Amino acid sequence: MPSQPRVTLTDSPVLEAKNATLRTAIEAHVAWHGDAALVLARDRLTHQRDGLRAQLARAQDVRLVTASVVGCRKSVRDGRHCAEYHIEVVTETHGTLHVWHNGAKFSSLATLLKVQDPSLPSVPGTDVRRFTEAALRERIVLLNAFLTAIVDQTKDLRWGILVHEDLRVFHSSAKARSSTLSPAQQRRVNELLADMTAERDVHDEFKWLRARLGSYTDGDTNALLAAETSRLAQEVEELQSLVAATERVSLLSARVVEGRKGPATDEYKLEVQTATRGTLYVWHRYSTYCGLRTLLVSKAKANLPPLPAPRLFSLVTDSIIADRVSKLNAFFEATQTHDEVQWGIRIDDKTTVYKHRKRSCSGDRISFASTSASSDDEA
Repeated sequence: MPSQPRVTLTDSPVLEAKNATLRTAIEAHVAWHGDAALVLARDRLTHQRDGLRAQLARAQDVRLVTASVVGCRKSVRDGRHCAEYHIEVVTETHGTLHVWHNGAKFSSLATLLKVQDPSLPSVPGTDVRRFTEAALRERIVLLNAFLTAIVDQTKDLRWGILVHEDLRVFHSSAKARSSTLSPAQQRRVNELLADMTAERDVHDEFKWLRARLGSYTDGDTNALLAAETSRLAQEVEELQSLVAATERVSLLSARVVEGRKGPATDEYKLEVQTATRGTLYVWHRYSTYCGLRTLLVSKAKANLPPLPAPRLFSLVTDSIIADRVSKLNAFFEATQTHDEVQWGIRIDDKTTVYKHRKRSCSGDRISFASTSASSDDEA
């Protein structure tokens, strides 16, 4: 049985003010007692980290599965009391995210969606006359009925919800963009998004800030700054790697420029011209290219030049390598001129280059075919 939504009738403007005072006291102590170079490095890395987190969040194509109100609280905005609702958003591939919105957000969304479907349930008005637990729970019931209706797949309603200033989640029947991240990278991105949208508790924040101020006043300020700077540098390095992995590098041309006899089989060096990363090179086994052709033929039903099947334990001579280079280039030329073929090839652990199909008026979707096999040899 699902737990009851949590209703908080008390607000904490006094505690918010105390937290602001603690943050000011920490920065004043660091500015007075800390090494200026360390403070500058920390501030620079913090700014860089926040920018990369925002860039990573904006690069995500997040699709909503369900949304529900799981809590409510009384808040003060512009000197007026209002109700805010804690929304739990379950996504297809990005885990569970959280956001707080006031009643005005629901009213705006309802106005927009009722144009598409007038039969949708109504949402309560924005004015809250009684801040009692019973009254707020009644509002939660009405809001959840509205959310249940607008996530109904049979209605095919398209809408989005802002869960962070840099992250919007969409409800749509259209398929999301294919991810360029590995499973491990996607898990890490999901952890970062969950952290960015996690519920903020002012009481916990007060305890953490008070402990942090104590550690600075009682300890070695420069040692603490150095440790914080080192941690931030590691975060920035990880985020740079994730941002690079989300970048879709578009292929302009590809051709095989060299072949060789590898330790176990013959390998071929592919030269890839890209739109944003210049010229890239990668070595792949001949069998990898054959596998790519098989995948493209089966998925896109494309008529592509044949590649002789690789043979185990067969002798690969220089003439065979030269012949395979010629046939591979005929194959790659065909994949680049075929409008309906799209594919990707992995250059390294952080880079995959994609050849996109040209848009047609039919609107059909064709899945990406890609090769992720790699050679032990560097290009």
